[in-house]
Amino acid sequence: MRAILNNRLLFWKRQKGTLLFWMLLPIILTFSIIMLISTTQGNAKIPVGIVLQEQTDYTDRLLKELSNTSSLQVEIMTEEEALHQLEIHKLDSAFIIKEGYTEKILKGSRNRLITGIRSDLSFGYIPVSEAIQAIIQQDTGRIKAAFTVQQLSKEYDSPPIWTMNEIVEKSKEIEKQENLLQTSFSFTRPKASSGENKSSLVNPWGIWVIFSFLSTLLLFDWLIKEKNSSIYKRFTFTKYSFKMYAIQNSIIYLSLFLLFDFISISLFTIFLNQPTSLTFIISLVMLRLTLITAAFTLALSFKNVYLYYVFSFTLSLIMAITSGSIVPLDRLPEKISVISSLHPLQPFLHNKIGFFWFILLSVIVMFWYGRKGKFDANY
Repeated sequence: MRAILNNRLLFWKRQKGTLLFWMLLPIILTFSIIMLISTTQGNAKIPVGIVLQEQTDYTDRLLKELSNTSSLQVEIMTEEEALHQLEIHKLDSAFIIKEGYTEKILKGSRNRLITGIRSDLSFGYIPVSEAIQAIIQQDTGRIKAAFTVQQLSKEYDSPPIWTMNEIVEKSKEIEKQENLLQTSFSFTRPKASSGENKSSLVNPWGIWVIFSFLSTLLLFDWLIKEKNSSIYKRFTFTKYSFKMYAIQNSIIYLSLFLLFDFISISLFTIFLNQPTSLTFIISLVMLRLTLITAAFTLALSFKNVYLYYVFSFTLSLIMAITSGSIVPLDRLPEKISVISSLHPLQPFLHNKIGFFWFILLSVIVMFWYGRKGKFDANY
């Protein structure tokens, strides 16, 4: 193992610039994308259309809460206008406040109050709809609290001290004094202060994992190059077989990748305030093992290094799209169970430990190592 390590260090010494570039690429691109989004976040707003089928104090409050969200550009329009604006992609999404909204709120009902409309390119629909649901839950919660107070007054034959509206207004006053919840949209995960909850639209680890997947594949081009070189035939006269040589070199690459992975954890924790746990670290290690075995298996399947590069970029693009980590697809992996269960990046993105692909790829590698190839038969 020491001889192979010395050999690999000599190889890295000649290509240290390339090696360092691909190792740092996921970190550099993640920080660059996050900084770019954070810089433009102040000027960029999500255009949202609101269709009012009735106008009351409760609908006005909903509009006011949405308009006060700095990341949203709320426009009131008719349903026909909203559909047209969505069709030409000038609106991210639209929401129809149905007639009878206030009546249902006063009854404490939350069913089918608002209809959401979105297009294939709607990336802000989920956080906006969640914000609307939170406002509705606040209103219905106040009404239910007021109703409960009045019911208790009747049950204990106590004279009514407050009316329904007075109880609702008192609850609003208490919320302002206590500052129970304040929500704002953010593309990163800033360190939340007391009483403040921030929603993230972009996961830095989601960006990192795609570029880490690409860099792992591209750095394993050494396996194709050395398999096709004249050195390959010299293994006949050494104590190491090419298979053992390839596996031990992969272990060396694994160690180097893990070193930079832990550097990524440190940097993301310090500068992007990303939470870290033991489960997350184990999930990251399992992801790295999966990526190494995947790159090793794929590199063995190619003889032409340029075709391997094209395949690596194509596969990375497919992973980025299907995972939803960079290109939002309205939680596509969660809706299609096949993607959720078989996608190799999903366990890591959901802070889970995935074993399936690592076990499957390890079996393939063991089969490759154990079988006798044509070259081995000529020894």
